[in-house]
Parts: sequence; C-alpha cells; structure tokens
Amino acid sequence: MRYVLYRHHMTTLYDIFEALPPSTEVAKFVGTTDRAVRAWRLKDRQRIPGKHWPALVRLGRQRGIKVLTYENLEAAHKVGEAA
Repeated sequence: MRYVLYRHHMTTLYDIFEALPPSTEVAKFVGTTDRAVRAWRLKDRQRIPGKHWPALVRLGRQRGIKVLTYENLEAAHKVGEAA
C-alpha cells in the first residue's frame, strides 16, 4: 500500500504580505496611506486592521490573489497572537 503525505500549509501574515501588490497600490485600494500599509509589516505590529479586511478580500478577488480571504486573514492573525 502506498501512502501519500499531504502537507497542510497554514497561511501566515508573511504569506499575505508577500501576496499583496506594492504598498502604494494597496493604500489607494483600501483608502489609507502608504505609510500605514507599510506599518502593517513592522515587527512590533504584524497585523492588518480588521477595518481593511473587506477591501483586501475584494482586492484579492479582483487580482486573483487566492490567499486574501477572510478565513486566511483570521487564521493568520490567530497564529500571530499565539506566537
């Protein structure tokens, strides 16, 4: 009998940040500043404010960025809180 190992990949904030277009584009799309978007990545923050999640999910749908879903955003933030 042959077994196939499937690796389940948990989406992290790093994965989400890497999938995003440049911060200037994200800022325009979600209605905030470039500086604010860049601050999401700072080590002491490492979070995306919930008020921007709906716009990010829309951005993901428009651009075909599959990692940008409510489920992945929520899971990534829970992982970040546990760390």
